Amino acid sequence: MQTLSCRPLLRGLWMPLALLAGGMLATSAHAQSTAPRAGTSIGNKASASYTDNANVSRSTLSNTVSTLVTQVPAVDLTDPRSVRAYPSAPVNFAHTVQNTGNGPDAFNLFATYGSGTNVSPIAIYADANGDGIADSNTPITRTPTLQPGESFNFVVTGRIPDTAVQNDTGTVTVTATSVANSGATDTNTDTVTVSTNANIVLRKAVSKDTGAPDGTTQYTYTLSYVNNSQFTAGSTVVTDTIPVPLAYVAGSGVWQGSTLTDATGNTDATITNADGTTSTMQYSVTGQNLTATISRVPPGQGVISFKFTVPSGSAPGVARNTANIAYDDDNVPATAAITDKSNTVPFTISPVTSFTFVGPNPATVPPVAQGGTATFNNVLTNNGTGPDTFDITLVPPSTGAFPAGTTFQLFKSDGKTPLLDTNGNSTFDTGPVAGNGGQFTVVMKALLPSSATGGPFTMNKVATSSINGTTQTAVDTVPSVTATSMELTNRDPNTNAVLGAGALAPANAPTLALTGAPGTTQRFPLRVANGGPTGTIDSFALSVSTLRPGDAAYPGALPAGYTVVFRDATTNQVITSVDNLAGQAFRDIYADVFIPTTARGGDATDLYFRAASPTTNAFDDIFDRVSVTTARSVSVKDNNSGQVAPGGSVTYLHTVTNTGNIVESNINIVRSGDANGFSSVAYYDANGNGILDASEQASPITVLPISLNPGQSAGVFVKVFGPAQSTQVGGVNTTTLTASLDGDLTTAGYQAGGPSGSAQDATTLVLGDVKLDKLQSLDGVTYVRSNLNAAPGATIYYRIIVTNTGTADVTSVVVNDATPAYTTGLAAPAPTYTDPVTGNPVTVAPADQPVANNPGNYVFRVGTLQPGRSSTINFAVKVQGP
Repeated sequence: MQTLSCRPLLRGLWMPLALLAGGMLATSAHAQSTAPRAGTSIGNKASASYTDNANVSRSTLSNTVSTLVTQVPAVDLTDPRSVRAYPSAPVNFAHTVQNTGNGPDAFNLFATYGSGTNVSPIAIYADANGDGIADSNTPITRTPTLQPGESFNFVVTGRIPDTAVQNDTGTVTVTATSVANSGATDTNTDTVTVSTNANIVLRKAVSKDTGAPDGTTQYTYTLSYVNNSQFTAGSTVVTDTIPVPLAYVAGSGVWQGSTLTDATGNTDATITNADGTTSTMQYSVTGQNLTATISRVPPGQGVISFKFTVPSGSAPGVARNTANIAYDDDNVPATAAITDKSNTVPFTISPVTSFTFVGPNPATVPPVAQGGTATFNNVLTNNGTGPDTFDITLVPPSTGAFPAGTTFQLFKSDGKTPLLDTNGNSTFDTGPVAGNGGQFTVVMKALLPSSATGGPFTMNKVATSSINGTTQTAVDTVPSVTATSMELTNRDPNTNAVLGAGALAPANAPTLALTGAPGTTQRFPLRVANGGPTGTIDSFALSVSTLRPGDAAYPGALPAGYTVVFRDATTNQVITSVDNLAGQAFRDIYADVFIPTTARGGDATDLYFRAASPTTNAFDDIFDRVSVTTARSVSVKDNNSGQVAPGGSVTYLHTVTNTGNIVESNINIVRSGDANGFSSVAYYDANGNGILDASEQASPITVLPISLNPGQSAGVFVKVFGPAQSTQVGGVNTTTLTASLDGDLTTAGYQAGGPSGSAQDATTLVLGDVKLDKLQSLDGVTYVRSNLNAAPGATIYYRIIVTNTGTADVTSVVVNDATPAYTTGLAAPAPTYTDPVTGNPVTVAPADQPVANNPGNYVFRVGTLQPGRSSTINFAVKVQGP
């Protein structure tokens, strides 16, 4: 459980800590829930397999239904409290409210008098640090917004009337109610018992609530006990378990000014009380456990104190400590002692800050080319006792700084993820770095301007602790800058000889010109040469433009459909850059230019290839050209399949596309292949809606009534009619739709009757067919196909209607389904299907359904369905969560 607290941890402590009962230091954790978060979508879809009358195995799918998980507010209020008080005395009840719902929520707080002795006036106050004492005198009525699993502390206060008598009791009802849903509520009943015997209140305090783990500084715990009655208490025992890792200082116990010893069994001190009586103290310490026994406590106050230290190396966090008291309130040893606890006192162990920040050895840093990038790995080691966040700032030296125009970037240890500001102070930082030797590498990249010369150049990086502001400096130095150059040329496709070295070829005089048909790829051989100094390495990004460098609109985009893919000439791998090319070396590559099928014959595209270094800004261009030959083609898509009953019909939609590169008119539409009583008709999808409308059925076609530009498509329907008799049941008829190019194209140099394309429609004559219809419900009464909203813990009822829509029996019908994600199967109501003949429900066998309250699969073995008969399937699942 994560606890909200108004007491901040020291800056740099990244993990919240909490104290377990008994004084142990421990890590807190978010409460976990199996309920899905609000907004989760739960979808479900069924499938079925069956055998038709032709003994062919077939399958079909249902529609999909979806359920959206809604927010379910829930709250847990702890704990009911019992206290003792003298008439007219004030009382405090400490409580914690936790958000146990599945979404963010705030909670209204109420406290009212219940029964018995009146407790008034009643008020509620925040107790952010959990010490059982109000943080201020400002009452509250609502918590802040809490995420799922988070909690908030508060106290309820009141006063006992002075007319109350011994053993009177009174109650106070405390309620926490969700703001999101007033129906989500939890209640505690607090009880106060009036006692006119001795009543002792134990309070605990610490001399300083924060300290470093140095092992020497001493801090003082003070235990104050107050008998606020008029009656002397008998034997009183105070016990305290010092939380780990705090260390008790031997011999530091003091009672009412008297020094105490730690040994067991000694009477360490005797004091004279204000009433003239005496009290003795037996005090002992064993390990972390302290026991102080006082023989009698008259009305008034007494104080026990002892010291502790924080051992060196102790991890940072919060140590919480609660003391216990047991006393004889009526001086009758035979009666049970009264027990109570002190408030809880937090002590924050602050981290010890120690770290180093070291840059790379200057002797290992190579020269950097003009416009290049220098990369430096700076290792920060946190030798402190806990996590710390370090701001990173760049401070140039007074002399030897990088030249103007240098760009600096800071990255995380991977060298790729930019350093960010994680603590909100507008300065890049490391984020939390673990203590006790945890490391973080700050990567600095310096991009030098292309005009940079000389060296060495230096930059200082300063790391500053977010805990105490101490700093360390790492130094990065570039020894020198080297000049860069490069050249891009063509290679002769036959001889591999270099073409186009030197200046860029003039317009209309490409270095290399290639011609290809639409749908083909033309390969341009290229060579990239790094003219930089030997011993340097550079990379060159590859690009292409249709405009000449220097044009106002440069770079120009490729025409629609054209693509250029660069490949390594040795491996044929696709590349976008020539990487890690050594100075004075070259690498051969290809530029593969794809001419789209939509390209027009005779088109010519100028190509200006470029290789450019992103680090040095060195680049070079080469001018080439690709031209398009003329091509004619047409395609028909798609191949279809369907079923038809005797005397029935089925309609298929096809797409006819001009895949050539000229305009085509008078495209013939030809049907062939119908046999055994099957017939077909073709129609034009005039409105392009994919539906054969009545107006379109009035005009069968044998020629496409429109012209198609290159790449343009038109829809064509083929309506297939089955034979009237059922003698061919199970037979398959294949109708071929062919689109052939025709027309008077001789004036353009072509012969009539060019290329053609075709597609097939396979139609099976059947007597039986199966349809699935899926529905869902939240009450098991009203079923819908539309989306529903359901809360965690809700039940979703699913219904599947499986129907034989054919004219003959279908056999071996089996419907398969499964529990959706975030749900489990329910045994009640039992999963069933109805007998197709009698309509009676049949319960699914245990092997064909999930184990109760677990996810799994369903199998519904319906069997034979006669024409027009249906079987209704029902099962239910539960959304995970309370």
